[in-house]
Amino acid sequence: MTRAVIAIPLVLSLVAICLSSPPQRKYRPSNRPTQPLVKATADQVTQDAELAQTDPVAFLERCIATCQAEVRGYRCTLEKRERIGRTLKPRERLRVAFQERPFSVLMRWEEGGGMASASLYVDGERKNQLLVMPAGVFLSRLGPLTKSLSSPDVVSTSRYSIPEFGIERGMQRTLSAFRRAKDAGTLNVYYEGIRPVPEAGNRLCHVLRREVNPPEEQGLTRVITYIDVATRLQVSSRLTAGNDLVGEYHFRDIELNPVFAPNQFTPEALKRP
Repeated sequence: MTRAVIAIPLVLSLVAICLSSPPQRKYRPSNRPTQPLVKATADQVTQDAELAQTDPVAFLERCIATCQAEVRGYRCTLEKRERIGRTLKPRERLRVAFQERPFSVLMRWEEGGGMASASLYVDGERKNQLLVMPAGVFLSRLGPLTKSLSSPDVVSTSRYSIPEFGIERGMQRTLSAFRRAKDAGTLNVYYEGIRPVPEAGNRLCHVLRREVNPPEEQGLTRVITYIDVATRLQVSSRLTAGNDLVGEYHFRDIELNPVFAPNQFTPEALKRP
């Protein structure tokens, strides 16, 4: 079941302004603009909104197809907070460099991170193990440490493993959950229209709220998904179990398809400030 709670025509003028001018950020401003690859027109935004309202599964499929066709990598800021087991972890803010092939992720913590200041994973290298730069002046002098993805101190830091990282993979998880619920006859998605999302740099986003009944893993009862109207990328999501936060993930300052330096995904990159 889907339902629109905001009239689509009322937001088209706002959409047109957003698509023709740089976004105005009120949330941790930076000079790193998102560069949309999708040259979305008002008509296309309307079509996306109508599809999100009438068939959210098909809408997500369209968004993922765009991502797969257009996105090869990006730099971004990721802000997240997660509940691991029964513990709600502190908020983290990271600068991330990501490329799809070979699958490579470089993360550098600006806030949070615990005992790590940076990490690097490249599929197929170092026996698919993680390189971690310890936090602190003394420990960082020891250089990066090699960690198995299945080691307890790695598993306990996030709800998702490094190979599960990425905007597209987050969209795939959302789509898989929608499909399972649809097959079970329990898909309840409410399209809440288009609005700016401060946590995503005030990008205009399609907002889809899914009420989860019966609850899913970690007692999950509600998922709110935010899809950027210009790029069709899932830039924010918030998962709750009743009144308790399960996880929230916000991508902003997204630079799509940058030209990475040859040493971007090497141990040397872990040492750079």
